[in-house]
Amino acid sequence: MKICKKCKETKNDDEFSKHSTTKDGLSYNCKECVNKEHREKSQYYTDRSMEWREKNFDQWKKNSAKAKLKQLLKVVFEECRQTNVNRFLKTVSTDLKTLKAHYEPLLVDDLYWSNYGILWTFDLIKPFEEFDLLNKQDRIAASHYTNLTLKRI
Repeated sequence: MKICKKCKETKNDDEFSKHSTTKDGLSYNCKECVNKEHREKSQYYTDRSMEWREKNFDQWKKNSAKAKLKQLLKVVFEECRQTNVNRFLKTVSTDLKTLKAHYEPLLVDDLYWSNYGILWTFDLIKPFEEFDLLNKQDRIAASHYTNLTLKRI
């Protein structure tokens, strides 16, 4: 029998978790109190997170270049039908940092994933037909990230 430090009730030893650093090898608080505290903390942080999202998320989403870049990359991945980021970056012959630097000036306030296909889309600057795709250099140039542009519909 042991007394729980939290609820001050006397309980059987099997109602306490094992704890290797205590003299008796059992936790100070009973399992019931530990679970109750865990649920309360979890609910507190969930509520706090939801409050923050309600207050700040829309503004953050509109103003965040990072969020815009993520939306842009989603569109590019969909257009190219790629599922693997590294494979996509290899296809367009660049890395994420270079791609971000190239497209950030093209991002404006009304370009979002939600209005893709309504207000804008991706387009090729120079169509594939104008390249000799049997030539390796032309294949690289045709699929290079600098051959993609944003096009308003």
